Amino acid sequence: MRNKTRLFGTYFPFLIILFLGALTLRSIALISYFNYDFHYFTAKTLPRIADGLVALATVFFIIYIIGTRKKLSLIPSFSSPANYIPSAALAAALVFATIRFLKTFLYSTSPILRLLAFFLAALAILSIAYLFLNTAFVRTVSIRRATFGLSIIVFLAVYLTYLYFDGSTPITSPVKTVDQLVYAFAAVFFLYEIRLSLGREKWKPYLLFGFITALLSAYSAIPAIIVYFVNGEAVSHSIYESILTFSIFIFAASKILLVDKLTDSNESQFITKLKEAAAKREEELNPKSEISEPQEEIVKEAEAPDENQISILEMRRDDAQNPEEINVAEATDDVGLEN
Repeated sequence: MRNKTRLFGTYFPFLIILFLGALTLRSIALISYFNYDFHYFTAKTLPRIADGLVALATVFFIIYIIGTRKKLSLIPSFSSPANYIPSAALAAALVFATIRFLKTFLYSTSPILRLLAFFLAALAILSIAYLFLNTAFVRTVSIRRATFGLSIIVFLAVYLTYLYFDGSTPITSPVKTVDQLVYAFAAVFFLYEIRLSLGREKWKPYLLFGFITALLSAYSAIPAIIVYFVNGEAVSHSIYESILTFSIFIFAASKILLVDKLTDSNESQFITKLKEAAAKREEELNPKSEISEPQEEIVKEAEAPDENQISILEMRRDDAQNPEEINVAEATDDVGLEN
């Protein structure tokens, strides 16, 4: 049975228009008006309009979520495509990010960046383990999965710090500002994601931060990847960061778009069908013996104890418990016979 909740309703096309408009304007601005030496826009009209569209979509969705009075009765599931496909995409991106962090740890001249890169590599490995548990454990509540999930929250927070101290991009660059916002909101979103594993889900904040994370990560990653293939230039810290940001977009977008398609079972439909087919095959191989109704009645009558036998047994049991009454009765019978 599927959940019939419609999260976006008739407002979804309007959000899509704002989303596509912001991506288009930002891509044009990065290709035509971005200085890659100083990481600033030479013309600020298009990027400001794009930023305004993102802000408008965010404010609109916040008002929509807050104004929704009905309680969202969704059911978390860890055995649907809404879970294992985005988890696999994010895990693959973390593998490449780990390689990048190890290179930074080995060759960077900044002691702060080397230390942060070392912690990021360790946290990325733990985050990959969390994503593996995210797909391996189909149970909704899992303390082990939630414990490992803390690693990805810390990873996002440390990576936010890493971007702040990275000297390849100025602190006041609009590109760096967007990237930092992505990882800040992503950390909060994964905090509510982990609550699902504890059975303490809060759907409105979950959808709100998931939507903002998906919007900002797409706004950062997709134009940066387009620019990289057009000009060969990395807009953000590196192309590895853009791929990681894009995987965060896939994860968050898949979660909030497919969350109303979850089933009310801890098992996926594929596994359920396999079990049904196996049970049907078992019945074909080992058919149950069929007994006609008259035969069933004969068997029941044969197995049912006789009432007369029950009464005689009860009398004997009572007699055995009261020997004095037996002697009195026998004496009375003897007197009657003599008379």
